[in-house]
Amino acid sequence: MPAEVELKLGIAPGAAGRLLRHPALAAARAGRGTRTRLVATYFDTPDGLLAEEGIGLRLRHERGAWLQTVKGPPLPASSGALVARDEHEFPLAGPELDRQALTRTPWSRPLQRALADPAFGPRFVTDFLRRTVPLRFADASTALLCIDCGELRDPDGEQRRSIAEIEIEQLAGAPLELFRFAALLAADLPLRILMAGKAERGHALLRGDPDGWRQPVRAAAPVLTADGDAASALAAIVRECAGQIAGNAAGLVHDDDPEWVHQMRVGTRRLRACLGLLQPLLPAPGVAAVAADLRWLAALLGGARDLDVYVDERWHRWSAPPARTRRSRTRCCRCSRRSRTPAPTPVPRRGPPSIRRVSPAWCWPWGRWARCRASAFRNPRPATTRWGSRRRRSPRSCSTAATGASGAAALRWPADPLPNATRCASRPRRCATAPSSSPRPSRTASRRAASARASPGCRTCWDSSTTASRRSA
Repeated sequence: MPAEVELKLGIAPGAAGRLLRHPALAAARAGRGTRTRLVATYFDTPDGLLAEEGIGLRLRHERGAWLQTVKGPPLPASSGALVARDEHEFPLAGPELDRQALTRTPWSRPLQRALADPAFGPRFVTDFLRRTVPLRFADASTALLCIDCGELRDPDGEQRRSIAEIEIEQLAGAPLELFRFAALLAADLPLRILMAGKAERGHALLRGDPDGWRQPVRAAAPVLTADGDAASALAAIVRECAGQIAGNAAGLVHDDDPEWVHQMRVGTRRLRACLGLLQPLLPAPGVAAVAADLRWLAALLGGARDLDVYVDERWHRWSAPPARTRRSRTRCCRCSRRSRTPAPTPVPRRGPPSIRRVSPAWCWPWGRWARCRASAFRNPRPATTRWGSRRRRSPRSCSTAATGASGAAALRWPADPLPNATRCASRPRRCATAPSSSPRPSRTASRRAASARASPGCRTCWDSSTTASRRSA
């Protein structure tokens, strides 16, 4: 049998009457409509073997007759709400499956595996009223408008979900007229794109998943044929991008996962890039309108995505409870500042037991880099404020740090840096190169080195000893 091509759209249950009175439907109506009640039972294994293969097996009771239908996986021409599938129908005499007829379908192997399962049987039931209206468009193409309103339930009737959708099934002609007719209806009616059919929604009901959507749809490579031309390749790329956009619409509305917004934005950007690259080569007059709609959608999704990133990376970080810290009054010989740092890991002590040595760190004393040693005392005195209130000077106006053989020996830097190094800098930077060591230290460096030998503690002790040495000199 030829493939079934149809456009699936969701509609509010109360808008079905407005749809039947719509001017676009009155202009395209080609005959009198019919009303039929359809009750269909879908079969599968408990683990959904046929659903994983994309196959649907149903037994429908229609106007006193029984009809067995097998639908295959979606064809490459499917995209978004447009579904193209191979369909095989077999009239039956009663409500029993014809297992021999299933072997004459292209999907006989997965069907045989499902029939061999002892737990194979009915999984869910659809019961709805269908209103069918024949259509004929301006280019002589024909279609059927089907309005379905009813319910979807499990065999026991414990779980139920409503059905309110329309199907525009193509009979002859191009699918483009289906989209044009749907656009006229959507201008005045609350319509939405449906990515999942009744079979997919029934399996979601059994799993307890949301209706018609499960997880965000990510980008995939388009299906290209070896004998296809540039037009078919472009159509395949556009179909894949449009399918990603439509596949994330339901989750974006009903779920709070930011990945729905992200993936829809990715699909929008991909489609915009595709149309922007090929727009000079496309003679279609509707490309500019599509590009304008995509630009509008990208602006909305971009703002929402920025807020999601802000919440994830900023707000959660600020609102999280702070890590357990302890106030360590670490005193540096050059800057003498008090810092609040996480409790360091225990390290082996070196030297006197009252002093814990910390590895050298780069600090920022009034605009220049100097290398110093920090000593954390068990009973520290309050940090001095003299050096913190001093004006910051430029690197050129400051004297050179205490370096050289005598200065290094006086400061007694540890040979191996310990893991709990304390950074005293107010700005987390590092100097590109270490301070140059001169063979002959200056008078200021020698005086400070002598003071450090006498009192290798904090800056306050160093200042008092330096002042005393100056007065004695």
